[in-house]
Amino acid sequence: MWTWASPWAPARRISQSGTSDTTTSVGGYGILQAEDMDGALALLEGHPHLMMPGASIQVYETLDLPGM
Repeated sequence: MWTWASPWAPARRISQSGTSDTTTSVGGYGILQAEDMDGALALLEGHPHLMMPGASIQVYETLDLPGM
């Protein structure tokens, strides 16, 4: 039996219909710098990726990164 430990905190899924919790694994990533989850979600409002049918972006909170 495999157990997967992830360094990511619980995620939020953002789409045209709103936000929700998610358990989907990460397929690629970019780094956003914001004070909190609400700030990160605000940065993604109107993101071009969300204009594709069925598209979504998952936002994970992480520990502070040195130098950022």
